[in-house]
Amino acid sequence: LRFFKDEAFFKQPLHLITEAEIQKFIFKKIKELHLCKSALKSLLCTVKSVFHYAYRNKLNDEDPARDLKRSFFYNQCTEKERPLDAVIIPDHDWVLLYNRLQEDFRNKPAFMAPYAILFAAFIGVRVGELSVLKWEDIREDSFTKGKFILINRSESYNPVDNSYEIRDCFRNRCKMVGITKKGTHALRRTLSSELRISGVSSVMAASLIGNSTFVNDKHYTFDVSNLAEKEKIIEKANKKLLE
Repeated sequence: LRFFKDEAFFKQPLHLITEAEIQKFIFKKIKELHLCKSALKSLLCTVKSVFHYAYRNKLNDEDPARDLKRSFFYNQCTEKERPLDAVIIPDHDWVLLYNRLQEDFRNKPAFMAPYAILFAAFIGVRVGELSVLKWEDIREDSFTKGKFILINRSESYNPVDNSYEIRDCFRNRCKMVGITKKGTHALRRTLSSELRISGVSSVMAASLIGNSTFVNDKHYTFDVSNLAEKEKIIEKANKKLLE
């Protein structure tokens, strides 16, 4: 309700509101309320639901909000600083999650979501890609190489899928083991960050994760090194200075 309180925009007849006016309203609320991306998502979902309802029930001849995308407004949103353990999976959290997944494998071997979570953690694939993966997407030479499974990942992506089951399973497992609940993208961010501190170039890390270099560096790369690893780096740097 905070989005629409005392707002003249929604006091006018719905059939007179255009897509341009909706965009103007959303930009206005982003600026007034300093909305972050998650708040924008709530606002846009509400707006789209209202106009979709009106169109479906023949109150409007068309749905002016149908083609609005969150990404169109993102550059105006306020960046919300989140704690590191909310965006990646620290080592101690991963141990708890991994043990929980192993328990799932033993107790519910036919339940596919835990396998998908582990798969996503190991290769950084999107759950939207995993949920529509088919046998023909697995490259034949995967089985001859033995060590890796190679997939045609980009060709498998489909935003309309049943990945919600994997996402829900991941959040539930986080809750079960008592760690901060987070989305499945934390798996991708963690792998990307581990690749970078292991010496993999930003270009290759982005390619492996399936992002552009700019997006990967800005949103998928974090310092996941521990104190011992930092000490080794400093020791190595100091050793060179003393040579």
